[in-house]
Amino acid sequence: MGRRNRSRKGQLVFEFVVAAIVFIGIVVFVLNTLNSTVSLFSDDYLSTVQESKAIAASEILVKTNGSIGFAAAWPVLSATKMAAFNATCTNAYETVRHDLDLLEKPAFGDYQVRVEVAAVDGSLNAVSCGPPLPKGVDLAAVRRIALGDTGMPLAVQVWVW
Repeated sequence: MGRRNRSRKGQLVFEFVVAAIVFIGIVVFVLNTLNSTVSLFSDDYLSTVQESKAIAASEILVKTNGSIGFAAAWPVLSATKMAAFNATCTNAYETVRHDLDLLEKPAFGDYQVRVEVAAVDGSLNAVSCGPPLPKGVDLAAVRRIALGDTGMPLAVQVWVW
């Protein structure tokens, strides 16, 4: 009987090693799968948040008549308010980003925004605010159409990156 126990002990160690290797393999597989899946979902999440920020910024600019909004009475945009916004953007870009709630990204860094208001036919450029659009970066863009004080159709474009 003593010999049987000794050979059984060796067999138990071997079975333990095999079970440990299988367990480690399963854990590595699961972690790798989670890592690749989570990165796909996080990219979609960040893109969706960026798009919603661009939509919210365009809504604030076009439909509100507060300190940062252009609206005189929807859908009419005030030329005076657009000029004041342009001056604020030129002198205090960070204030514009703060007022549009575009300070920090969920993952890293800060949002940047560019706002342009121009006549639909291209004859007037009322607002040009923010840094130039970068190349090779994921941009969220929103275009809204409204009327100017004179009844001219204006295109309000907002880019967030």
